[in-house]
Amino acid sequence: MIDLSNGIVAALVGAAAGLAAGVGYFGLLWVTVRALPRLRAPALWLAASAVLRILLVLLLLVAIAAGRLPSVLGFVVAFLVVRTVAIRIVRTPPRGGD
Repeated sequence: MIDLSNGIVAALVGAAAGLAAGVGYFGLLWVTVRALPRLRAPALWLAASAVLRILLVLLLLVAIAAGRLPSVLGFVVAFLVVRTVAIRIVRTPPRGGD
C-alpha cells in the first residue's frame, strides 16, 4: 500500500489518477463523437457515454479523495492538463489539406 501521508507522494498519486481519468474521459468522448454518424440512436449513445465518462471520473476522484488535499489537487491539475492537450490536438488543422 502506498503511504499517502507524504504530500509529494500523495500529489503524484493524485496526478497519476487524474491523468488516467482525463485520458479515459476524453478518449471515450472522442470515440463516441466519431461513432455518432453510424449509430441509430446517437442521442442515446451520447447520453450513455456522458454518464459513463462522468462515473469514471467521479469514482477515481472519490478513491483518491480518501487521501489528503495534495492528492485531490494533483488529480485536478493532471485532469486539466489532459483537457488542454486534448483541445489542442482537436483544434490542430490537418496537414497538407485545406
